[in-house]
Amino acid sequence: MLRYLPISRTILAISLVSSFNVACGDDDAITPTAEPTPEPEPGPEPEPGACSERLTQDDITCEAQVCTVPSGNYTGDISFDDTDSVYLLDGPVYIGDDAGCDGALTIPAGIEIRGAAGKDSLLAILRGSTIDADGSKDNPITFTSSNDDGDDETTPAAGDWGGVIISGKASANCGNDCTGEGDSGLYGGDEDEDNSGTFRWVVISYGGKQFTGTNELNGLALQGVGSETIVEYVRIQESADDCIEFFGGTVNAKYIVGVGCGDEAIDYTAGWRGKLQFAVTAKIGTVGQNGLEASSNGDNAAAVPVSSPMISNVTFVGSLEGVDTFHGLKFDSGTAGAVYGSVVLDFKESGVIYDVENPPSTDLILMNNYFCAPAGSHAANDAANDAVFGDVDLNNQAVDRVADSCAEDIFGAPFANSWIPAEGVLDSEVNTAPDNEFFEPTMYFGAVAPGTTPEDAWYNFGFPESP
Repeated sequence: MLRYLPISRTILAISLVSSFNVACGDDDAITPTAEPTPEPEPGPEPEPGACSERLTQDDITCEAQVCTVPSGNYTGDISFDDTDSVYLLDGPVYIGDDAGCDGALTIPAGIEIRGAAGKDSLLAILRGSTIDADGSKDNPITFTSSNDDGDDETTPAAGDWGGVIISGKASANCGNDCTGEGDSGLYGGDEDEDNSGTFRWVVISYGGKQFTGTNELNGLALQGVGSETIVEYVRIQESADDCIEFFGGTVNAKYIVGVGCGDEAIDYTAGWRGKLQFAVTAKIGTVGQNGLEASSNGDNAAAVPVSSPMISNVTFVGSLEGVDTFHGLKFDSGTAGAVYGSVVLDFKESGVIYDVENPPSTDLILMNNYFCAPAGSHAANDAANDAVFGDVDLNNQAVDRVADSCAEDIFGAPFANSWIPAEGVLDSEVNTAPDNEFFEPTMYFGAVAPGTTPEDAWYNFGFPESP
């Protein structure tokens, strides 16, 4: 854009030049005549549908300790910062519009946001926009259902609202304009270091939607999110679909809790290439499917970029209740990458399965992992058994269950929201994490060091009285 100096500055600049010429003894110097500075042309008026028609902070109204956030696209700086109120998402709320009208949402510690039940409410951060949600261990940010209001006449449930979606401009193997499920926006691009902001010390409850088998919303969806984004200390519980799913992108994550979700605890697809360390997950009763579902591209396993994340120190807890056919870890559709230092226990069908009709990449590596299951059910098929347990140098442990559950073997009691192993059970003689600057060295299997006190356990934030 052409910028103009005000007339007074233009005359001052010319005078200085003239003085400089005279001081230097240039008798032939000619003092230029100041041309009048033209007024800048006014910019074009915003066209219908442009930023002037988007919602802003002024559209959020607060009354009787409830700040109502109307459905629509928001632009500019948006803050959910009234500490005396809860914020109600009154339908689908989008930050930005992915068409040049970007938004920046700030949520300080301790704020509670409720998604209106029955109104398809969700919070979506669209490409080009950001979220700064930075809570604390003692004062996390909370997303929940409008039915979670303490009223005995309303009971919150999984799927009451649509959860949180963050979309970015990092690459994915579905193209530069991939369509997010559940009308959550486009994602993808070529900016693998894209920064969508900070999402830390956050609890998400009762989110997710299952429209069809391939069109779903999760508790937290990270779609084409880039590596400069911070995702840490996030607890997702009782989502109608996955607790957390990565769709392409390069975002990294640490300290994730996924409990009682309707589908997978952790899911990835579409070419995710980030890193994850320290996560704990649990099925509750008969709710939930696989601990991890790992894919690259179900339509074209050769599509690039291929999913190749590095995952380390996750504790996946299944359930022995009911009759199901689910697995601790499921790998398919060309995914590469690696899983290190993790614990998989009490999944009724098996600890790990490799899809034989749409198999994972031969570059997939599982190393330094601990599987606990009844004898003979550590791997669901020969493909998984050969890849995971066929090479002793990979140091994958297949431990047969002794007590009524592996949880009792490992934690010393039936599972009850504690992922702390009994002393000496999950110790390792080698560092189970990969040698990479993102990962902290761990001389144990799983997400929590043996001997950790409950008060010091990193996952001890945002817990309800019961899962």
